[in-house]
Order: sequence, then C-alpha cells, then structure tokens
Amino acid sequence: MNLSDERLAEISAKLPDASAIQSRLLLPVDLIVARAGPQSKIDIAIVCLRDASETFWEVGYALGQAYSHLVWHREERPDAPNEQAAVLLGKYYADDVGLRLYAAGEDVANFIVAFLNIQEGELRPYKEDIRITSRQAIVGRYMTAQKADHKITAAIQSLLRESNWRKTMKYRNTWVHDQPPPVRGLGIVYERKGRWLQTEVAKSISIGGGDEPPNTVDSLIEIVAAASHAFSKLLFELSEILFEEIGRLGVKIDHAAGRTSTQL
Repeated sequence: MNLSDERLAEISAKLPDASAIQSRLLLPVDLIVARAGPQSKIDIAIVCLRDASETFWEVGYALGQAYSHLVWHREERPDAPNEQAAVLLGKYYADDVGLRLYAAGEDVANFIVAFLNIQEGELRPYKEDIRITSRQAIVGRYMTAQKADHKITAAIQSLLRESNWRKTMKYRNTWVHDQPPPVRGLGIVYERKGRWLQTEVAKSISIGGGDEPPNTVDSLIEIVAAASHAFSKLLFELSEILFEEIGRLGVKIDHAAGRTSTQL
C-alpha cells in the first residue's frame, strides 16, 4: 500500500501512543532489584509490564493496518473500490488487535502477581469457577475481593467499565473457543446452529440467505480501537504505580535525560 500523506496522518491520529509507554519501561532491572532485595519480585514485575508494552505496540501496528486497508481498498488503490478486500483484510487485522489485547492482559495479570508478591495459594479460591480460565480474570477477581482499595484495582475497574473492552474480550473468546464471528460483506455465512425451526404446529426450514453477521468491519474496528485506548490508559496508570515504588526504593529515573541514579 502507498497511502497519501493526508490519510496516513488521519490514521496515525486514531492510534494509541504505544511507543511512549514502551520507552518508559526501558528500566535497569538489575539495579532496581538490587535495591529491593532478594525477597522482592519487582524485577519479574518490570519484565511482565515491559512485555505487555511490547505486545501493545503490536496492537497499535495491527490497528493501523486495519484502518489502512479500509482506506486503501475503498479509496486509494488504482482500481478502487474493492469492498471485499477492504472487509477481508480489515477484519484480519481487527481480529489480531483483539487477540493481542488479550495476550497483553495476561502479561498485566502476571505483573500484578509479581509486583504485589501474591502467592499462588492466595489465588486458588478464585480459580474454582471452571468458567474462569484466564490469568487476568483470576487476578481481577482476587484484587476486587482482597485489595478493593488498591490503586491497581481502581485501574482494572476503570478498564472493565469500558464496554468496548468487554465486547473485545467476548469477541476474542468466541473467536478462539467457538465459531470466529463473521462480518458483513464476505458473502453468505452460516452460524453454527440448527436450521429447522419449531412452530406451534410443525417444524420448518428456510432455504437460502444464510445468517446476518452482527458486525460490519467498520463497527468491529471501532470496538477494538476503543478497547485499545482503554488498555493504553491502564498501562500508563500501572507504570505510574511502578515508578512510585521504584522511587520509594531510592532509585530515580530521569526519563527525559535517559539517566538512572540511586540514593546511597
């Protein structure tokens, strides 16, 4: 694709600033844990949050590609419009956004466990519901029950209040565990359900037409985009909580100058 500068600027303005978060988490892990002592797991926590930021950069890339393919195939390719290509490739990258957001959420859950030095035994009661399998759901339930007043819990609850985050996680779970949700514009599709309908007097079946997908590619991209911005806010808030703890350890991080110093 060779998008115009104007459209590239429009797309860039819609994306979360993943690189800013990523660069903030380039921290001297060895120096920090040396100050924290052998009982601390802050070194593991830093790596987990850094991993989340790396995956989130990939989220931003995939989201940019989703927007770009809509513009390219609808407006700027030489033989535009090609709506089927726009839908197919826009959906491909929107799906990728959802999958990577989930993965980044798992990194965040592991950050919380390490940062607060939560023991696995403490999490066990929150694994008993067989419907709860993800690390982030288990840790979220633990934090709500055991650390309701913690800043991390407030940050998690803020994310969960974003309806598009919940929609994205539901979409991802359906994509992985059930039938990948289709979008309109890719021809006739069928849901995984029986075709025969029971009426009061008999069973009937409708021939032809398929099933109507719940989303357009545009609505799907906007859902995962809103979820991405909400997750960006979470990462920023968690990094601030991390920096507060690093400061209490006597390690000063000067992000602007790229310097680290410690208090003896």
